[in-house]
Amino acid sequence: MQIPIIAYRGQTRPWTSIPRINWAHPLTSDLVFYGYDAGGTVLDLVNGGIGKIFSSTTHLTRAASPFGMGFKYGGTGTSDSVSLPLASTKVSTFANTTAPFSQAIGAMGTLNTANGYIVALGSASAGADNTGFAVFTTGASGLATASFNNGGSVPGFSRAFTPGVYHTLISVATTTAAATLYFDGKFDSTFSGTTVNAITAQQVNFNTGQAGAAAFGGGLLGFVYYYAGWTRALTAFEALQLHSDPYCFLIYPEDEVFATLVGATAAPTTNFFGFPDWESIGRQVKIIGSGPG
Repeated sequence: MQIPIIAYRGQTRPWTSIPRINWAHPLTSDLVFYGYDAGGTVLDLVNGGIGKIFSSTTHLTRAASPFGMGFKYGGTGTSDSVSLPLASTKVSTFANTTAPFSQAIGAMGTLNTANGYIVALGSASAGADNTGFAVFTTGASGLATASFNNGGSVPGFSRAFTPGVYHTLISVATTTAAATLYFDGKFDSTFSGTTVNAITAQQVNFNTGQAGAAAFGGGLLGFVYYYAGWTRALTAFEALQLHSDPYCFLIYPEDEVFATLVGATAAPTTNFFGFPDWESIGRQVKIIGSGPG
């Protein structure tokens, strides 16, 4: 069953269940991975697979936030990290591609000024193949950076995270020598430099630059709700949509249940009451959603 595109969801995760991708939505064009925190379990909704926790000194907790339940990262350089293997040819193509390509995250928390990745693509060997979003001591305090070219190009965002606020970071490599950054769905800055996505191994990492290397963690004290990649350039409108309505292209089981109730021809549920009148039995009709009584 194909349900219609849902008009608006907002920034709060609408349900606690596990959704699927609505491939009829325009935003899913050339989407190659989508790491989604389903309340403390990271899933790749495009390729399948469950994220593996790499344990370090500061352990992950599952906690509630104003925008949904999920992993809360500890904000230290020795925090647990989560990695998703990227085995498919489709994602491998993204990991070794040149522009155009795009990456986006939705997150909430505070940024650590120490070196640390918020999310990244990379390999299992330390120091290799990092691209994504990070916080570096070379940047201004509390500001995130985008990472290109095996960490060789790290343009910074001009605006800072605000605690308790849903933030979106998007980097769009428009050419092999230029990129556009969006912060909270709005244009932030442009970058001139090498933007080749020079990745030789396939891992999607939350809170680290490579699988199992927790020393590269600690970029964020807070939550990462999703991390996604496209082999095309996202538009300014799509950047705004990903910030204001980040789950617009997901279909949850509850959506399909409610869709089946629209136009239903089945008889309503009933409660019989009183003594029966054998000529016309009285009954109280309960309409779904009308409340008790």
